[in-house]
Amino acid sequence: MKLEKIIALLVMSIAFWSCQHTMDFTEPELDLSISQENATTQEVSFSIEQATLTFNGKVLSEKLTLKQEDFGFFFLWVKDQGLFVITIFPLSIAVHAGNFTGNTVAVEYQDHKIELTSQSDHIFSDAQDRGAYLIYLEDYKIFSPGVKPADTVIGAVSELRQIPRFSN
Repeated sequence: MKLEKIIALLVMSIAFWSCQHTMDFTEPELDLSISQENATTQEVSFSIEQATLTFNGKVLSEKLTLKQEDFGFFFLWVKDQGLFVITIFPLSIAVHAGNFTGNTVAVEYQDHKIELTSQSDHIFSDAQDRGAYLIYLEDYKIFSPGVKPADTVIGAVSELRQIPRFSN
């Protein structure tokens, strides 16, 4: 009998608590901690010049030029495909999906293949090759509701929050 009363009180407490709290439909915060395995703290500049960017074998951009003093993230948003964020940092939400090698970055994940080839000798100022880590957000909406989206958006940012509509 005592156990039944405890269970009843527990159920009533849970019911009361749920009535006092509204449902939160916001997206959960992403865990962006850097895995200490293969972690790097070295700052390096990023430069692609007159690059060709392909997505699943289709050329999205030719003669693409992007430069960043302190490399953080390269991102590609493709209409009806989602957001692809490529970094050298092994974030907890990222998967190792490819490499930065010389003047090329190549990433493959699920049925997607991204390749960027620059006319410069090396993408990074220190001429070092690095692993490429990918954050893939399939249903990501980069444009505000009511705005007619472009087919692609490409950029380089120091922080994820600089990607349009990205919040962590």
